[in-house]
Amino acid sequence: MVNIAFIASALPVGGVERQWQALINKIDNNKYCVTLICLYSLGEIGEEIKRSGIKSYSNVVKSRFSILSVHVLKTILEREKINICFLWNQPLTLFYGVLASKLANVKRIITAIHSTGFWPRKVSSFFLNKLFTPYLEKIVAVGTHHKDYLVRCEGFPAEKVVVIFNGVDINQYDKDVDRVKKKREIEISEEDKVVGIVSRLTNVKRHDIFLRAAKMILHHNPNVVFLIIGDGEQRYKIEGLITEQGLSHNVKMLGLRKDIVELNKILDVSVLSSDSEALPMTLLESMASSVPIVATNVGSVPDIIINGENGFLISPNSPGRLAEAVLTILNNENLAKKMGERGRQIASSKFSEENMVSNYEKLFMGVDLFEKV
Repeated sequence: MVNIAFIASALPVGGVERQWQALINKIDNNKYCVTLICLYSLGEIGEEIKRSGIKSYSNVVKSRFSILSVHVLKTILEREKINICFLWNQPLTLFYGVLASKLANVKRIITAIHSTGFWPRKVSSFFLNKLFTPYLEKIVAVGTHHKDYLVRCEGFPAEKVVVIFNGVDINQYDKDVDRVKKKREIEISEEDKVVGIVSRLTNVKRHDIFLRAAKMILHHNPNVVFLIIGDGEQRYKIEGLITEQGLSHNVKMLGLRKDIVELNKILDVSVLSSDSEALPMTLLESMASSVPIVATNVGSVPDIIINGENGFLISPNSPGRLAEAVLTILNNENLAKKMGERGRQIASSKFSEENMVSNYEKLFMGVDLFEKV
């Protein structure tokens, strides 16, 4: 039995957190014994993992860069006889995880990076990555373009970076949903088209571009409703933009939702307008629901979207091109259907949870995954 510690700062609701939950729940428990360690609170996803029977620790760190906290984490790793530490690449997680692992004589340390970063916000990450890279056996990127970024921009050695795509539970999206009933539930008429964006409400997601495109789309087709699903620090700013641009009648902010599967089923187009991404889960979920996509050509999004087949790729900060691409799909039902079906095929063959879990198990077993994607 191989004992693995999954270490993160916390696991609130989010796409990456759901990936960890799927991996922890579906890893072969005849071969692997998982311990979850959160430096701070477990978070909602962490609590769900704990309730599923996984041994969990939280509130390990009482203050930033505390030697006592390193000792506490080291003690946990020794108590659980950990063979592999799997770290979410966050500054404090990397700092505490590597130090405690070395002190506890953990032989293998692996980190997974789920994002790209901008200066100067990520200065601490860049510094710690440089400092601790010699102690990391492997660094997991979530896409081929993401790997290129990590090697080129963050300076990771290419031979240490492996690609494991995120995965989605395809079967979860097979459920039948009464579209008319669901639309009525959120006060959308049966005749209206629905365009949605599912993401955290942060600057990098560029909801302002989404809203500018929405105004252009409505000029050509007033029977479109735009859904903004998610929450974050930009909520009030986005609400202000909706009012300023006179979009209150056509834009609905739904906040965090637990019915994403059902909401995806009523979308005619799924949009991602970000300036930066790694490999976004929201697009995989849309594809699993057979929804065509319009997304910015950033990060590893081109690993997901084949331009013209399951959606359209556009340049960042291009509201006009975004509006044009969305209207092309809305105005052509045959194209929309073909794109949706193709997206489902790609999600099933390339981005299933089964593939993701299998590749992580190979990584934990020491199988060389270099370039095998």
